[in-house]
Amino acid sequence: MCLYNPSGDGKANAKTAGLFGTGLEFAPRKRDSYYRPPEGEPPLWDDVSEDILPRVYLILDALFRTVEALGGSVNQNLSLQIRGENVFYRITEGKTQTTHALTKDEQKQWEKYEKEKRLSHYALEPKFRKYDYIPNGKLTFAARRDSYLRDTDNIGLEGRLGEILLDLYIESENVRSKREEREAAQRKATEEQRQKELRRQRWDEEVDKLQALENEAADFERACRIRAYVAAVGSKSELTEEERAWIQWANAKADWLDPTVAVKDQIFGNREHGKSEESKAPKKSSRYWW
Repeated sequence: MCLYNPSGDGKANAKTAGLFGTGLEFAPRKRDSYYRPPEGEPPLWDDVSEDILPRVYLILDALFRTVEALGGSVNQNLSLQIRGENVFYRITEGKTQTTHALTKDEQKQWEKYEKEKRLSHYALEPKFRKYDYIPNGKLTFAARRDSYLRDTDNIGLEGRLGEILLDLYIESENVRSKREEREAAQRKATEEQRQKELRRQRWDEEVDKLQALENEAADFERACRIRAYVAAVGSKSELTEEERAWIQWANAKADWLDPTVAVKDQIFGNREHGKSEESKAPKKSSRYWW
């Protein structure tokens, strides 16, 4: 987007006026020291009077043309795209401090106060500002925090376009450097978060493996106890058929419990040795289970 004025007569064309505001609207509202621009309005200056607007348009027109000729562009909010970076700037008009002269309305307020004061001790004295700040037509251009260019008695901003461009390109380097610092900091923070998550995952995995090991060891210990008990029962000199059948059944259950053997039981199926006893222990079925 470029705000050209092909006529070169110093007047804003329709497109430019739509973005910068008309002079009649702009000058009085900007002279108010407490004015805050509405949201979305291009923040090009703190205070530019109606009389100076044509100069501002022409300076920006020349600036925008040159930036585009050098491969840059103008953003919708009137900031500049220079070497791939968004560069912001401000144009301000200087003000001259003068003693405030009462307006007609203020004079009336004061006269009313003088009359009321003679009649009552409770008359409220009106308060008026002490100074006025009158735009003086001197423009200042600033793209960097610690540098600015302004009109002098010998040359205006129109004649300092090269210096303005130099400041803008220096600022584009500052913007690039700060952006790269932010991106590097973000990459570092992202990597730290990734490593933190990996450590958390490794911790949880190690906890799971340790719990599984303890559960398997508990199964092995139970299997050994059962085998020792079965061996004691089988050490009798004479065994009944029922006892021999029980010994065979008990040894099969010990093999089912033993994670080093891990046979499949005909009734219980495979035992998940790594799980907790509460979750893997066989439980009686409900009445209606079958």
